[in-house]
Amino acid sequence: MNRFSPGIKTASVSIFPMYQNGMWGYNKNDGSTLLNPQFEEAHLLSYGLARVKKNGKYGFINEDGKLVIKCKYDEANDFKMPRPLPLSHFISKVKVQGKIKYINQNRKKVSHSKDEQLNHLLKIAQPIKVPSSIGKHVIQDGNKYELEFNYLVEDQDGNSVSFTDTTNFKIDTLFLINNVAIACKSNGKYGIVSKSQLNGIPLNKNPFHKHIFEKGNHELKINFIYDDLFILKTAQNQNTHFYFAAKKNNNWGIIDVRGKQFIPYVYRSIKSIEMQGHALVEYEQGKLGYVSINSSYDKNREIIYSYMEHFKR
Repeated sequence: MNRFSPGIKTASVSIFPMYQNGMWGYNKNDGSTLLNPQFEEAHLLSYGLARVKKNGKYGFINEDGKLVIKCKYDEANDFKMPRPLPLSHFISKVKVQGKIKYINQNRKKVSHSKDEQLNHLLKIAQPIKVPSSIGKHVIQDGNKYELEFNYLVEDQDGNSVSFTDTTNFKIDTLFLINNVAIACKSNGKYGIVSKSQLNGIPLNKNPFHKHIFEKGNHELKINFIYDDLFILKTAQNQNTHFYFAAKKNNNWGIIDVRGKQFIPYVYRSIKSIEMQGHALVEYEQGKLGYVSINSSYDKNREIIYSYMEHFKR
């Protein structure tokens, strides 16, 4: 079943790697098969060409599935916009017979001085780790943590009074995400709280407006509902601003830093998020495919997510 929400955009990527029976092939954007599994590695299109590995060597196919650069390189990078400009072509850094060189999309050798590390390893989701320091809101108590939060309450005279309190959770894992959200683990379950909540701003409220709580209605709640939680990495190995892979009831979905689910819990695993918001997921045992993620803002500046599967079950 192909899940689709109106407004999804898949940018310039028109073919997507898929994995079955121990090998990689390619699907078209609608999930139909373009190339049957035959590669040891297959990657997303980058400037019109996708890197593949066959018989231990790297080459490139185009969006029609045609092998336009033969698999003869020991190592290779995706094609990139060269720096410094100007150059009239995109380049890939390759290694053959122990020598490193740069080629353009016409297989011609070009000169390029910038040394970029050859790296064709799949970027996988990274487990959450306890950091050495996470900021003023964290209190360490032995091998456990408490979160400290600040809030305002209106007194009998109508004045706002500042209070400081703790969550009273015995948290054993904390991780700050992009200085926006904190992932927590307690009693074997994960939950998420935003830093704005710790500063007395309720979830989904304007962080630039002062918020006054009603007396007795200021407790900070964290819903520990996830069996597992991973920070998803982009192809550049940077933390994304919006995404966690979250596990519930033995299946994985994707949520944002507020804990809002936008890809349901239907996958066996989620491997990574690549360029332009494409997630590699395991949708059946031993079968991998890509899901496109798109985000936009509505008239109230709320984020709207949509997604599309590029495989057929």
